[in-house]
Amino acid sequence: MPSPNAGQSGDANVLTAVAAVSAGNVWAVGLTTRNSTTQTLIEHWNGTSWTVEQTGLPGGDTTSLSAVTATSATDIWAVGGTNGQPLIEHYDGHGWTPASGGSLPAGNIDGFLSGVTATSPADAWAVGTTMTSNFVKQTLVERWDSIRWTVVPSANPGSATTASQLAGVVALTPSNAWAVGSTTSGSSQALIEHWNGRAWTQATIPAIGTSSRLNGVAASSDRNIWAAGSYGDSNGSHTLAEQFDGNNWNVIPSPDGGQVNELFGSGTSSAASTWLVGVADGHPLAINCC
Repeated sequence: MPSPNAGQSGDANVLTAVAAVSAGNVWAVGLTTRNSTTQTLIEHWNGTSWTVEQTGLPGGDTTSLSAVTATSATDIWAVGGTNGQPLIEHYDGHGWTPASGGSLPAGNIDGFLSGVTATSPADAWAVGTTMTSNFVKQTLVERWDSIRWTVVPSANPGSATTASQLAGVVALTPSNAWAVGSTTSGSSQALIEHWNGRAWTQATIPAIGTSSRLNGVAASSDRNIWAAGSYGDSNGSHTLAEQFDGNNWNVIPSPDGGQVNELFGSGTSSAASTWLVGVADGHPLAINCC
């Protein structure tokens, strides 16, 4: 579908995430870069065409949006970062405004939010990465309680020097949410965390390859959850699809399209309809299962 580009000819424009309220109301977010300045980009589909929206978001040299979710036409969240700090924005049906909160854990120096999900106007999650004063990356989780966003403790595997980050999140109920990403101690390994209504804990997942990471997660029920990413071995990088069946996470064989492959997102509407999307040797890749 034709989509407009913000700024002037030659400016770089990237869309990173999309959320649909209905067939005639869809939002996409990302960034636009001119010279060395990066600004947020929001586009809207009205059923006929895509248009660039005025965001009213904070400025700065590096401000971008990475994820968006919607519970209704008047309750939409977008997250990202601005000048090294987490950025959370809300659309109420009239305009985009900064949300209350979006802070960092005490003592941390910067952060970025990569994923967002919501179960209702009173319950939403955002995940990403924060940096400690010792320059170690750690997982970052924030929650919306209908009044403000606050930091919620999350799991960080390994030692105090092990780097961990979260890239995507999905919530089925206020007491059942999943987040995916990676943790690095020597080599990068896929990371999945679960919220059980009381705490975030690291989930047990199958090992694959010499390195791995997960970029996105989606669910149609508590017995059909999909995570998408990549794993590496001596033959290059490969698509990685993992499914939770209600009891365990399992690696589901997924096709490759070349030597360099990675999945960035997933979407599922039922146990019989799941899509995984990414790249294969620089070309778009879409996988349908099962």
